Amino acid sequence: MKKTETVDFAELSDGSLVEVIEDSRDATQTLFAVYRDKSIRYTDSVPDGGRILVPPSKTHNGLEHLRLAQGASDCGEMPDILSKVSDILGACLDVELRTRHLMAAFAVSTWFSEKLPVAPYLALVGPPGSGKTTAMRALNLVCYRSLLATDISSSAFYDISNRFRPTILLDETLTAGRPRELIHLLKASSTPDFASLRKDNVRLAYGPKVFSWLELPDDSALNSRCIIVPMRRTSCTDLKNPRDPEVLERAKFMRARLLQFRFERLRDIPVAKLPLDVGLAARPLDLYRALALPFAEDKHICAVLAEMIVEQEALQAHVLSPAQAATMRVLYHVIHADPNAPYYWLGELTDAVNSDLKSRGEPHGLSERKVGPILTSLSFKDRHRLNKGTILSLDRSDRTRIHSSMRDFKLEAPYGDSIDICPICSPSRAPAPTTLAAETRCSVDLD
Repeated sequence: MKKTETVDFAELSDGSLVEVIEDSRDATQTLFAVYRDKSIRYTDSVPDGGRILVPPSKTHNGLEHLRLAQGASDCGEMPDILSKVSDILGACLDVELRTRHLMAAFAVSTWFSEKLPVAPYLALVGPPGSGKTTAMRALNLVCYRSLLATDISSSAFYDISNRFRPTILLDETLTAGRPRELIHLLKASSTPDFASLRKDNVRLAYGPKVFSWLELPDDSALNSRCIIVPMRRTSCTDLKNPRDPEVLERAKFMRARLLQFRFERLRDIPVAKLPLDVGLAARPLDLYRALALPFAEDKHICAVLAEMIVEQEALQAHVLSPAQAATMRVLYHVIHADPNAPYYWLGELTDAVNSDLKSRGEPHGLSERKVGPILTSLSFKDRHRLNKGTILSLDRSDRTRIHSSMRDFKLEAPYGDSIDICPICSPSRAPAPTTLAAETRCSVDLD
């Protein structure tokens, strides 16, 4: 008697590929889509050697929450696939065309997760009301086995990832579970070769993921694993809701095309070559290879994706939170208002930062304790406790970096700042800052 085995995907001994799908006639049931020799058939079980394969139940420990394809259909040409996914996103989101294409390339890449060199991450960054949740819901329509969540424990994260290899979309990421634990988990699960060892269990959390931030976390290692998409408020009135029946129908048809695309390319998919005139290395190169993998044979798409990943390298440094931007503007102001000051009081800097935030409509002020970590995130760490409070010292390199950061981050200079006596703006006309006056310091620097 043949043994019954539950699988969500398998390559059979005769070369067929088997994928679990949602039954188009009954959304509470699952079927197999079986692909062989460019043809598709649908069945509720498949014999393979000495076993009978059956799909997992739609109520099988979380599968009911995953968005599955309902079949497969002719996928068409590569540029058309990318364009149609981008159009679905564009119907719901007010983002630039190139950004939409980048998001669409990410969505298509999720259908080949087991072949990717790294799991690409998509980070949506912006203030409340900037469309991050709408973007999540739109991406949820076109990513492979997408799972939209607002909270998840590390145990559930490992469990669902190990069993079904979904694309996890986690909204309001830093409010979910334990933020530090989650960030560690995200960093550890971006490569395919690392497993979690818990008691007698070995589990994998590897896979593409989407998450949203109010601001980028102070973790360059995680940020470097991400495609960063800055989100902004929109005044467009013709955008569709991701639940709009027309959008849902287009997305259902697109998932069928993407499943066919996965079937046709999964077994012999080539590695995308980097265009000769583009210089990428380390994680940016890995991200390029992941997003370009489904389109490796289309040189034009690969060239455009390579250019956008190069732009992402710059964006890694250009996304600042409102508090970071306010702090940078205040630092720029104080080094021009008093360029020879040996140090600046943290309390006074905090008051100025709060004033800047208030003038720009930011509702929440910061405490001195909060401004310290913001300075650290901007790499200004030379802080000391004196008898009267905490001071920040800025040497010549710090002041030079403040100038370049204002330019790089495209921050407007505070009104009235004079550059005539600035030793960096006019090095021949102004003296360098004096040395720190002798005062009693505490024994521990604040870094």
